[in-house]
Amino acid sequence: MNLSPGGLSQLLNSGVAEIKFVRKRPVRNRPATRRMLATLCSPILDSELGRDILNFKPPTSSPSYNASNYNLLVVYDIFMQDWRAVPLDKTEVIRVLPSEPVEAFWEYFFETIAKMSATQKAAFMDQ
Repeated sequence: MNLSPGGLSQLLNSGVAEIKFVRKRPVRNRPATRRMLATLCSPILDSELGRDILNFKPPTSSPSYNASNYNLLVVYDIFMQDWRAVPLDKTEVIRVLPSEPVEAFWEYFFETIAKMSATQKAAFMDQ
């Protein structure tokens, strides 16, 4: 499912989504695309669990460039636990994770994501 830039931003502000996008810089021996669990949802990120488990830290400054000028959206990558810019014209929403109420996300997180090994997370990102 492809969304408009505003649609993707709205979706991620209200929850978590599995997205797939074309890498800006191809990585040798890796697929041309990358998957991530992305969010901009303050109730998830800026919670005690978000800060402790996802290592969320609110940004202290804006990027040195205007992301929208490059058709990018800056999102929080749950696996890499950092901010990433994804290309809006080359991003597909694979699925929306349960996140309403916020406790539904944390239940999913602890039952599924937290149990994944580093190898499983890397394989997920390369699918």
